[in-house]
Amino acid sequence: MLNFSGIGTPIAKIKNDPAMNNKILCVSTEETNNKMVLSSDNFNLDKEAYFQMIPDQTSERPLCATIFGMQGSGKTYFIADLANEYHNLWNKNPIFCISNKRKDEKIDNKKFIKRIPVEDFIKPDRDGNIININDFVSMSPCLIIFDDIDSLTGIEKKQIYYIVDKILKDHREDGISIIVSLHGYDGKSTTHMLNQCKTLSFFTNSWNKNTDYLLDTYIGATDADIDELQKHKGYGATTFFKTSPHVFLQPKTAFIINKKTRGKKNKVISDDKYLDVSNKVNNIKEFAIKKVGGHKTDPLEEDNDYIPNITNSSIGGPIGLQLQTEKLKQEKEQAKQNKIQEREKIKHEKQQQQAVKRIVKEQLKQQKEQEKTFKKLNKSTTSEINNIKKKMNLDFKQKKNKIKIV
Repeated sequence: MLNFSGIGTPIAKIKNDPAMNNKILCVSTEETNNKMVLSSDNFNLDKEAYFQMIPDQTSERPLCATIFGMQGSGKTYFIADLANEYHNLWNKNPIFCISNKRKDEKIDNKKFIKRIPVEDFIKPDRDGNIININDFVSMSPCLIIFDDIDSLTGIEKKQIYYIVDKILKDHREDGISIIVSLHGYDGKSTTHMLNQCKTLSFFTNSWNKNTDYLLDTYIGATDADIDELQKHKGYGATTFFKTSPHVFLQPKTAFIINKKTRGKKNKVISDDKYLDVSNKVNNIKEFAIKKVGGHKTDPLEEDNDYIPNITNSSIGGPIGLQLQTEKLKQEKEQAKQNKIQEREKIKHEKQQQQAVKRIVKEQLKQQKEQEKTFKKLNKSTTSEINNIKKKMNLDFKQKKNKIKIV
């Protein structure tokens, strides 16, 4: 049963209505309850009023949403509004947007959203750090927006899908809220996200075969449900809530699905007879039953531009495997280089030894040549000395003989 009595799970609030502004729409399993004020299986809004989807403040994970929408469908505006609602409730909790887009005014205009490029999950920074899940766990509670991740390719897509899967399966209790934005249903990987998320949003202005498949196979909507949705085709996002009972929410209508008979639609209008609801639920701020790790601060409190630093810890997933493979490859390459350097070193040492041997051999050869030359000179000198002696002896004998004759 849908109600404005604060009973059950909060799913939306009314905006742009003077009398019912910020009144919370809840869904409860109780079919009849005397405490319920303004309850029905369905509600329509008239004039300028519309429903705004809100985080579930009673849950450990306030937001866990998958959003389908082609380019130009209004998907990014819808995400920005959801992020704004989250920030209004917990303005100290960090909000991150992971995308391969360098700029997006609809996101970048929200100064409280910290944009993180996809490559930061793949390529190490100057200190060798890579962003991973544990970095977000250390800063939880937080909201992470994965924008158009099905447009990624290669190792980037594998790593981001791995991180989304880990957050959905293992980190609900950490208070990590998540919004996953996709262009369309693409099979097994998308089915897993749908099974884990609490809400599914799509846009009737881009209604196609994927929409029919999701409504028929995944949601199990009846023909009456689809007829009701198509009455407001082309106006904003349609969100399916996995509450009990299941609910469809559009900007102008909210109704419980699979109801064979709906009866007369109740219109929530600006009328004095509904003002007594304000005694039950004044506004979204007062409705907060549980602050899931958040800060009990006034939503209007000045924002401090909280942008935490992200540092590295252990790496997992495809990029972790890739890094390990690259590390082994680098180690193998380094070992190969070391062997080459060792061989070059041995070769250089041998060349030095051979050069020394050549120099020594050359020196020995020169020494022998010098000795040979010296011997020649010595022999020649000795011969000359002997000749001189002989000549002197001969001269002496001749002089002696002359003396005797005289």
